[in-house]
Amino acid sequence: MASYEIVKGDLFTAQTSLAHCVSQDLRMGKGIATEFVKRWGRPKELYDQRYERLAVLKRQNEQGEWRYLYYMITKEKAWHKPSLKDFMKSLVHVLKHMIKNDVKHLSVPKLGAGLDGLSWDLIERALKKQFVEKHGINVTVYVL
Repeated sequence: MASYEIVKGDLFTAQTSLAHCVSQDLRMGKGIATEFVKRWGRPKELYDQRYERLAVLKRQNEQGEWRYLYYMITKEKAWHKPSLKDFMKSLVHVLKHMIKNDVKHLSVPKLGAGLDGLSWDLIERALKKQFVEKHGINVTVYVL
């Protein structure tokens, strides 16, 4: 049975696939996105993807296992604020990729609820219903 849990800690200690929100211009100059840049850079393979709602990197974790880094495209420019509708479209793309690639565990910050200012309650409900209950994907939310 899949689980949903909130843990206090550093998202980057998770060895699972990770997701975070970015703009289509991939500026990643604020918030948790800056830590993704620090750890994985701004690889050319992100820019080379013909993305609309999602860019994905495949990287090994500390144990040498493969995992995905999901860059959810929720808005056009870094200074824009995403709509809940655009956020949910990106989340669906993450879910589809996970199902297609048999990914069973996703770790996230409070997606969309930080600098983007979206309602965490609505996002949390979507994660629980679509990922955990409907598709059996384990979700761990990291909070500092």
